[in-house]
Amino acid sequence: DLLHATGKPGEAAAVYRDILQVNPRHTPARLALAGLAIAENRLADARKEIGAALKDAPNNVQARYLEALVDFREGKTETARDRLAGVLKAAPSFVPALLLGGSIEFTLGNLQTAETHLNKVVKAAPRNPHARRLLAATQLRAGRPDDATRTLEPLDPEDSSDVGVNVVAGEIALAKKEWAKAAAHFEKAAEASPENATIRTELGIARMAQGDDRAMDDL
Repeated sequence: DLLHATGKPGEAAAVYRDILQVNPRHTPARLALAGLAIAENRLADARKEIGAALKDAPNNVQARYLEALVDFREGKTETARDRLAGVLKAAPSFVPALLLGGSIEFTLGNLQTAETHLNKVVKAAPRNPHARRLLAATQLRAGRPDDATRTLEPLDPEDSSDVGVNVVAGEIALAKKEWAKAAAHFEKAAEASPENATIRTELGIARMAQGDDRAMDDL
């Protein structure tokens, strides 16, 4: 765990495998390996470790959560929601599950349910950037740009170098027809992620609204 926390996932994985050589039924080591595999987008490997953990501990909440997370990463959104329902019933305050639930419901367009989950996450972890970005995006999609602005404010979007923060801030500015502000945010996002077509398109829209000739180049 210390190796993982200090940015040495390969070394951490080797130690977790050593643990499983000693005790193949050590569920925390299995789930730690699954988490590392998910972080590296090795979803088949993650599912294998989760399956082994559930064989020994079928009601393990962390394992069930990770199973739903893999489903979501694989695009099986409704399956992920169904799996996660049991996790949230067993552990209604489990912040990672609430965050995943918010992501799932946002993807499915169930904005009220997404906002309910994400508000709980932000209350429990007010500096969680992903939760705040997603909550702001949910409020914006629901037609409440002012609420989205207030939600995003603690992440200091005007000085942030975070791509996600700049994208959401730019989308809020577009909704408010603050074209220059929108362009500024999308420019920062495009610098950090130059191959992202969605960001480049939104930058083009913001520039076009100002009569900026660079808009056509963006598009």
